[in-house]
Amino acid sequence: MGCRGGAAGGASAPGVAFVLVWGACLLASRLFPQVEEGVSGARRNDLPWRMLAATLLVLAVTAAATQLGARLSGFSPCSP
Repeated sequence: MGCRGGAAGGASAPGVAFVLVWGACLLASRLFPQVEEGVSGARRNDLPWRMLAATLLVLAVTAAATQLGARLSGFSPCSP
C-alpha cells in the first residue's frame, strides 16, 4: 500500500515546477531593492544571460550523460 509517484490532481510535475520557478523569479525581482545605474560593474541584463548559460550547461551535460558515464557526467559540472 505504497504511495504512487506522480503529481496530485493530474498536473505534471515538471509543469508545476516550471511555474513555481518562474513565479519565484518574478517575486524575487519585485522584492529586491532597486539600485542606481552605475553602482554595480555588471550590466542590467547580466543575470538572465548567466541563468541561460547555466541552463545550457546542465542540458548539455544531461544530453551527454550516457556517453560520458556516471562518473564523468557527475564530475563535469563541478569544474569551472
